[in-house]
Amino acid sequence: MTARCGRSRGGDRIDRGDSGILTLEWLIIFAAIASLAAAASLIVQRVVDDTAEPPHDPLLWIAQAEVMAAEVSAEAQRIYDGPTVYTDALHAAFKDSCERVVTDNFDAGIGQGALSDPRDSGAHGVARCIVIPGQLVTG
Repeated sequence: MTARCGRSRGGDRIDRGDSGILTLEWLIIFAAIASLAAAASLIVQRVVDDTAEPPHDPLLWIAQAEVMAAEVSAEAQRIYDGPTVYTDALHAAFKDSCERVVTDNFDAGIGQGALSDPRDSGAHGVARCIVIPGQLVTG
């Protein structure tokens, strides 16, 4: 009969093989995998946080506003050049869209949006939404 502490009655040690060492190796492997997973999730979280933040550069705000204004201009020009009659109501709707580019999407640093009427002689048949920088951007 053997004793519970890993010793026989005669005081000789019972050979358990490598089971204790294997358990320790598996524990180390598990800890290494867990630490790699934690590091990977931290890296992914930081990348997502960095890309999710809105830009704080006023020049970037202006560039984004100009891209959105170009979309409004292209749509107004498409209507003006197409078979549809470019009415005062259509121009007012595109003018509101141009002004909303600034007021709905950006800080107060960008002043206003203005849409040229393609029917005016000074516009030469071109509808253009222009973003006018405000005082916070230009200083």
